[in-house]
Amino acid sequence: MGFKEQLKEDLEIFLDLEEFGEKFKVDGVEYFGVIEQPNNKTPKEEYEGVIKDLDFIIYTKYQKDLEKYSAGKEFSLNGRKLIVNRNYVEEGLMVIELYERGTY
Repeated sequence: MGFKEQLKEDLEIFLDLEEFGEKFKVDGVEYFGVIEQPNNKTPKEEYEGVIKDLDFIIYTKYQKDLEKYSAGKEFSLNGRKLIVNRNYVEEGLMVIELYERGTY
């Protein structure tokens, strides 16, 4: 077993999102994960001179159907309309950064 396979297996053991996470809905579809609401102390993302405040960060196991939410797409999180800032995968963990329209 290679390093990446071992890391993925460890992720499933130590990061049991169903046990430690919460249910949430994205456009009406239910998932398990961790939702973080960064505060003012969280570093801001800066893109070409524009600073963006993130309102929510979702951590969940990789879900192929969540790949369609790329930067700039609208996103309904538990009925709240948000915009995707960034959506990426790190070793089997999907991270979706979101902000509310008008907060950047």
